[in-house]
Amino acid sequence: MTEGFPIDTFLTIVVCCLAGANLSFGRPALWRDLASVALFVFAALTVESGLLVWVICAAAWSAGCRDVSKRALLVTTAAMLGYFFLRFGLLDVGVPSLEQRSSGFGFRTLDPPELISRFGEHPWAFYAYNVLSQVLTVLFAEPKGGVWVFTRGLLAGELLPRDVVGVASSTGATLLIAWYTVSRITDWRRRVFEHGDRLLLIFVSVLCANALLNYAYTKDVIVSPAGVFHAAAASVAFARVLTGLGRLPSVRLPAVAVTIALACLSAGWATRLVAAHYSLHDKAFIVRNDWMWMGPRPPGLGLEGNPAGAALVEQLYDEEVRMRVAGTYFYPDHGQGGRYFEKPW
Repeated sequence: MTEGFPIDTFLTIVVCCLAGANLSFGRPALWRDLASVALFVFAALTVESGLLVWVICAAAWSAGCRDVSKRALLVTTAAMLGYFFLRFGLLDVGVPSLEQRSSGFGFRTLDPPELISRFGEHPWAFYAYNVLSQVLTVLFAEPKGGVWVFTRGLLAGELLPRDVVGVASSTGATLLIAWYTVSRITDWRRRVFEHGDRLLLIFVSVLCANALLNYAYTKDVIVSPAGVFHAAAASVAFARVLTGLGRLPSVRLPAVAVTIALACLSAGWATRLVAAHYSLHDKAFIVRNDWMWMGPRPPGLGLEGNPAGAALVEQLYDEEVRMRVAGTYFYPDHGQGGRYFEKPW
């Protein structure tokens, strides 16, 4: 099989995970049970990260959510066991090895020969590094794809503003979550859980499972489900800080300091949101240029004896050429940062 165009299956899993959480918060109903089982089967057969749907349902159940029944959770568990039997038993797919793909380690990306040379006898050390890196990526936006980009730039004196904003905003959100956790420990000991507490438990469960499921190599997009629930947990903590802030005298130094910190944190995340839109423009510009460079009949795909394949490629080419894409080359200097241009952002 030749991949003609990438499909964002990871975004599909993010939507499935959010749907699984939504099913767990509501009124018990038969349709919720059926939907949760069907959702898990669909997600698990899309990519291995789809197993996180079961993690979410189980974590929500452990936190006191009974909107998806125990029977549905048991059926979903049986489906997950069937997945493992199918993958490792009947199909004998196994897990990715060191020789299959490049992966980040330290301050750069290592190719398969380098990975085998370093970790061939002790791959568990590399896998442990990947799991830890995935967790830190979600909590602190560092490393990126297993590469310590922020640290490397700091040591070399070449820090980019985007790296500073990313690490500072993610770290601020994680500190908020940590503060919220400490403030709720007393109630948790008395087995008193609020809605925000359940979201936090789901986030911790997804973070751990997401990192463990993808131990073979690091890639930021793989932990996007954990990133979404990190944002949800941070929103809960942010709301609790605002509630407490309303009880403080507005002219006191603590209230002013907290207000400034929250404003800076919000500004950092707003900047990252704008940067995401720029990144989409940049990638669209690059992909369109790649199609223009390859032409409607790119060599090396074996299209000479495949009329249907050739027609599909021509259709994709025509659609890409007709698409209106903003050229990021004409963006202001502080907004540049694409594949072909080295700019501050």
